[in-house]
Amino acid sequence: MDASFHYAMLGFGESFFSAFAVVLKANIIELGLLGSLPQALGSVSQLFSEKLLKMFNSRKKFVCVNAFLQALMYIPIALVFYFGTFKVYHLILFVSLYFIFGMIASSAWSSWIGDLVNGSERGSYFGRRNTIAGFVSFITLLIAGYVLQHFTGDSKTQYIGFAIIFMLALLFRIISFSYLARKYEPKYIAPKDDGIGFVSFVRGALSKNYGVYIVYLCL
Repeated sequence: MDASFHYAMLGFGESFFSAFAVVLKANIIELGLLGSLPQALGSVSQLFSEKLLKMFNSRKKFVCVNAFLQALMYIPIALVFYFGTFKVYHLILFVSLYFIFGMIASSAWSSWIGDLVNGSERGSYFGRRNTIAGFVSFITLLIAGYVLQHFTGDSKTQYIGFAIIFMLALLFRIISFSYLARKYEPKYIAPKDDGIGFVSFVRGALSKNYGVYIVYLCL
């Protein structure tokens, strides 16, 4: 259920950040920054997730706190309409925080959920999960577009439509958070450091399947 509500948030919220920026009169450079900088910062933030996880000493707490903070970002995102001259740059800032909170705990979530699902069933489980989540995302995207169609006209009228869908995104992320908070967390045993540094990993990347996979993702 947490996945369904999480993807409902994506359908109502994240999918319309760029459209909202257009309503805010963003120029081409600002739209480019909005489409690239937040996700780049979110990806970089994952480099610090292990150290932060040690501070929380719990994958569940780490994931839930960041999920809740990500949900709260929809409040300032919706309110930037009233922020004056630099409203677009405020939007970029809050969307960047949104992606950082959403992505920094992704590895902890994968580890946590991976321990909850039997190894022999992970393929079928995540296959079903992603199918349902993708369907929910598509349907909510259509509904959000339908809502926005009813608020055409000047920028203030259009803003009402975006405020509605962003508050729905906030609501669905909070519900997703509530389901995450109910999940059981098995004891986490941190893997031992294999002593392989970044340079050594890069040198031997193409000789291992995991290394080839990482290179593929980077490309």
